[in-house]
Amino acid sequence: MDHNEQRPPSQRAPRADARQNRIRILAAAHARFAVDGLAAEMDAIAREAGVAVGTLYHHFGTKEALLEAVVVDGLEHLAAYMQALLAEPDPWTGVERLLQYMAERQMNDRAFGELIGAQPTLRATTTATKRSLGPLIQQILQRAQASGQLRMDVVVGDIPLLLAGLSERTMTPATCQRYLDIVLSGLRVKQTPPAPSGLPLIW
Repeated sequence: MDHNEQRPPSQRAPRADARQNRIRILAAAHARFAVDGLAAEMDAIAREAGVAVGTLYHHFGTKEALLEAVVVDGLEHLAAYMQALLAEPDPWTGVERLLQYMAERQMNDRAFGELIGAQPTLRATTTATKRSLGPLIQQILQRAQASGQLRMDVVVGDIPLLLAGLSERTMTPATCQRYLDIVLSGLRVKQTPPAPSGLPLIW
């Protein structure tokens, strides 16, 4: 007998079409909130997701509930990306890709931080998810420090501060990349080339 048939209706796994609807709604909400911020309209999100507005409210009873789901989903994707970076053979590549990802997120989804800051209750409900990011960032940094590629005085709290300027409204992608390159250059340990074999140093 199907396990779902043995459970009360409230405990059965969501149907495949319901799961797909939720995925489409979240994708549409990500895009709409990124552009319109808190002014995003639920009707517009439902239309872009290809579902009835009633279906949207069935999954997310309020705009605040949908916003919370969008923020948590984004943070969970970031955590998964950081986990993948820990498997990078070259620790410095992990640092580069981490900062590149975060910089691109600020450029392409500038509303994300604003949305978190705009809702005190949202900040509280996403605290656990945000706290999980700190240890992952620390592991990425420590790997690069242990390999001698990253300055030893760099700590987790430095990263958002170093990238804060990249969220300026007037920042173009080219300018953002330029400043990111400057930040990465300042973080990386400068490798002193060895002296030529057999030749004495004269300075």
